[in-house]
Amino acid sequence: MSGWLGSGTGASVIRYGALLKVRLPEPLRRDLEGAAAEAGHSMNTEIVRRLTESFKNYGRAKLIADSLLKDLDDEVLLEMFRKWARDRAARDDNLFFKSIFGQAAAHDDDRGSK
Repeated sequence: MSGWLGSGTGASVIRYGALLKVRLPEPLRRDLEGAAAEAGHSMNTEIVRRLTESFKNYGRAKLIADSLLKDLDDEVLLEMFRKWARDRAARDDNLFFKSIFGQAAAHDDDRGSK
């Protein structure tokens, strides 16, 4: 499928060629639909705009991180990495738990661990 994105909106005209089927959680679909309606464009335009912006933001975040980290001591960097790894493992464990036992069971576990 080929077409134009952004024509008539003042945005840069971008040619696209891929048609993707994506499953979205219903609350996310409603959020996207509302944001698109508020901005006065299609859900497709809203999704492409947000994805494009996320890649731009990643580049900015990497530049900022590189600037902040360049002068840090190796021990500080190692401790930051260890903390990130622990936090990531805890988050991934929670996601795994939710996938096995469902959302309600994960919430029960969260309340019991506090």
